[in-house]
Amino acid sequence: MMKQTKAIVYTVILTLLAFGSVVYTACRKDYCKNMVCQHGGTCNDGACICPQGFTGTYCQTPNVSSIGFRNNTFTPVTITVNGAEYRVDTGSVLTFTGSHGDTLKGTAKTHGQYGLNVDLPAFKIVFPVRNTLYHDLDAPDNTFFLMATNNSPVPYITQVHVFNDADSVLDITVINNTGAPHYIGYYNATLRSKVRLEKTPYRWSFDTLSLPMTKNQYFNAIAN
Repeated sequence: MMKQTKAIVYTVILTLLAFGSVVYTACRKDYCKNMVCQHGGTCNDGACICPQGFTGTYCQTPNVSSIGFRNNTFTPVTITVNGAEYRVDTGSVLTFTGSHGDTLKGTAKTHGQYGLNVDLPAFKIVFPVRNTLYHDLDAPDNTFFLMATNNSPVPYITQVHVFNDADSVLDITVINNTGAPHYIGYYNATLRSKVRLEKTPYRWSFDTLSLPMTKNQYFNAIAN
């Protein structure tokens, strides 16, 4: 008799627990019932969990930010971004707008009137969460940009020689005696690089360039 009584009590307790669980589940409020999350967002306990690139209560707002390309070189830079080509003038900033998580990737190059065509480092940049992320366009530290200034009484200079080790690069240009720097172009930078400006029968020789190997380095050759 005692065993039957215990069995009945256990059965009643289990039934009450099961019933209580059903009632609790039925009474619990569904906070996501009327929540509509946009752009693929999902609701969790009444709050929208937004996918990458969107924000707001309902994921309704694109999370827009910017990437700015700053040209720190002495010449215009051509950049190719996601297959399209753009020009960034010296000292200027070219800005792109996008959603956080999107990526800009590409290449950049520049050149002067004479000298080398210079490839800048390739880039792959992710749009930040907010505000603007700046990417500097710099000429590499294994090159230097040559300027030439004619302060001499000779009316003009007609030849520019750049020596790197045993090599000689000759560019023909005209540098008037205005006392203002004349932009020539980019050349390889070594500890033995030399520059000579020339007008027959006059000749000016310059010592080895004492250049630190830094980005956007330059040398201004002056004829006095």
